[in-house]
Amino acid sequence: MGHTRIGRMGRSKTWREVCAFFDNNAAAGTVAIAVLDAVHKSFNYERLANDLMFTEATGLLVQLGIASQSKDFAGHLRNIGLDVSDNPSLPEVKSSIDNYMDNVCWKSGGQRTDLGEVAKQALLGALQTAVNKHGDQLLWNPSQEDYQTAFKHLGKAEEFSQLGAYYFGDIMSRSLQVYLSKELPARVGISDRIRSIHELELFNKELKTHCMETAVVVKDFSTEWLGLHKHKLNDISKKKISGFATYGLEKMFKAMKYGKD
Repeated sequence: MGHTRIGRMGRSKTWREVCAFFDNNAAAGTVAIAVLDAVHKSFNYERLANDLMFTEATGLLVQLGIASQSKDFAGHLRNIGLDVSDNPSLPEVKSSIDNYMDNVCWKSGGQRTDLGEVAKQALLGALQTAVNKHGDQLLWNPSQEDYQTAFKHLGKAEEFSQLGAYYFGDIMSRSLQVYLSKELPARVGISDRIRSIHELELFNKELKTHCMETAVVVKDFSTEWLGLHKHKLNDISKKKISGFATYGLEKMFKAMKYGKD
């Protein structure tokens, strides 16, 4: 199966500046801006919005909200191509999403992309986080009823906005780490900033926190979008879902680079 990466890092002056910012203990947000400047030709919302697996993952995000508002959560998921039982557990829904995304990849000619993989993992993470917030019971000994109750909340305005914010924030965090992972591990023990793998992990957590905090702009957008379309969710078009995906990415990029939506 083929694999297409987000883009090449290169050895440009701007990338050397990324390393300089990092070595001088710049904040995660500053490093993130430097990365976005260094790789803007390959990593930008206009290009990424055309990635098939990204748009499919975003479509599934929306469909989870639709399914939660329907009278038959599992039935709606089956109608859109997910193979689930009548009362699915969270692991079952996540597994069906994983299989669905793999099938999308095969049908498109077997072309995997870094963004597609990132989007899939961000979607699975967003779903896991949204469900887990409904109680410790879901972490240790969940019942079918516990899962169904949690699923029913996914389409509520506040829940859906948090789902969207986590999704777009995690996409940005994971994508930036794809680039940084090409360089930063080699600097462990060389850079004063990362003298061990543990310190590198701490930076990655700082970067993710920054991306998640920035994603508040997408949270507000998701709330407004859901409110605008809540009476039309059952027949929402792929064009509108694509618009949601593209504009969410655009807001995230602008907020990361300029501190505003």
